[in-house]
Amino acid sequence: MGSGCYLSPPFTLWDRLNNYIEERGFCMRSSRLFWAIILLGGGSLLLLNNLNIIDINFGILFAFFLILLGVFTMFIRRDSSEGSESQVSVSREGVSSASLHFEHGAGQLLISGGADKDKVISGTAGGGVKAKTNYSQDHLRAKVSASGEDFFLWALPWNWGGARTWNLHLTPDIPLDVHVEAGATENRLDLKDLQVRDLHIETGASSTDVTLPANAGMTHVKVESGAASVNIRVPDGVAARIETEAFAAGVDIDNQRFPKNGSVNTSPDYAEADNKVDIRISTGVGSVKIY
Repeated sequence: MGSGCYLSPPFTLWDRLNNYIEERGFCMRSSRLFWAIILLGGGSLLLLNNLNIIDINFGILFAFFLILLGVFTMFIRRDSSEGSESQVSVSREGVSSASLHFEHGAGQLLISGGADKDKVISGTAGGGVKAKTNYSQDHLRAKVSASGEDFFLWALPWNWGGARTWNLHLTPDIPLDVHVEAGATENRLDLKDLQVRDLHIETGASSTDVTLPANAGMTHVKVESGAASVNIRVPDGVAARIETEAFAAGVDIDNQRFPKNGSVNTSPDYAEADNKVDIRISTGVGSVKIY
């Protein structure tokens, strides 16, 4: 049997059918085959319906689509280790600052310091990714996102799982602005050793853990989340000013470090601190913890 498809014991008629197809070079793990069948079959039926050759019951047609999707899901499990990991690398090219934008739809997003020498971004990303860069004088603008095809394939059940992990390292050598747009993700951002001046996080149904910079001077933080869990760690020696707007979320702020004054929590030494963060959080349902 080929290595690309996986069958669940016991070996049944389903297994024999899958073997029969695989022996002929049509491994059903290919999502392109699934969508080709849907598009060709559905398009043909709609054409015949519009020509009044057949009369389609769209309720039955939708039920058939769900059955077909279920059959394919039973047969297929994507091998998350098989050719799914891409190298991500963005060169520094002598710039003295950078604005970095990350778009991650589903899975796990890990961001930390320690980029390779002469790189602004280095690391690995599960699934297809693309990096767009624009070097203007001494500033870099870079956007890392899923490739169009990979973003489309996230909708397929057999593509869910660990293959959508991005493990990215950023340079600690220059000031950075970081913007993260994430959907149904687990986000882990360790920015302690980085010079992040501006951090903007937009998430949907997600879990987000952030360690803020320890020695970046002034850092502005803006978090907008839906049904999310947000944990933010402010390193020792860093002052903070915190504003939160929560619709139906529990907010837990370390009031000993950041005493509440009206609607704002502020470190007593915020005004004169060398390293400080201005945190603004707007969230819907979930929890927020800042400590």
